[in-house]
Amino acid sequence: MDSDEIWQSLRGSLGSYIRRRIRSPQDAEDILQEVLLKTLKGIATLKDPTALAPWAYRIAQNAIADYYRRARPADALAPDTPDPQAEAAEDLNRELAGCLAAMIEDLPEPYREALILVERDGMTQREYATRCGLSVSGAKARVQRARRTLKAKLLGCCRVELDRLGNVLDYQHLDDLQRYCPK
Repeated sequence: MDSDEIWQSLRGSLGSYIRRRIRSPQDAEDILQEVLLKTLKGIATLKDPTALAPWAYRIAQNAIADYYRRARPADALAPDTPDPQAEAAEDLNRELAGCLAAMIEDLPEPYREALILVERDGMTQREYATRCGLSVSGAKARVQRARRTLKAKLLGCCRVELDRLGNVLDYQHLDDLQRYCPK
């Protein structure tokens, strides 16, 4: 893959990823340029060509972290000062939660009910089993099938990148239909 092909394949998704985290369009564009240059310079060291995109996203994460470190030294942050990276992660979590809510509504009734009662409303699986007249193992199986079905819907719609705590770092729609998510 030559540098133009790499540029074209990464520019759109990386640009979107960076713009979601950086408020200034000019700074976001500068970071994108920096990330693409680092990617192009280091591509010769990449052993697995299929790892190009995840590697570029890691470079972008580091560049964004550096941007916020440069913008405000650690000792300048008051304890109650909002963290822009945390706010961006919360925004993405809320955005994706809206998509998930639409996907849950599209599930077959027993799965929808299981997820809503157990996951959203905090009902225990034992309470759910009693309410629905199921055995506890039957209730657990239904909740697990509902989770798997929801996960399949999500992964069929989007590529989702999570941090080690399960927060959404980024997501990209796999097609232009965006059946469950607002455009």
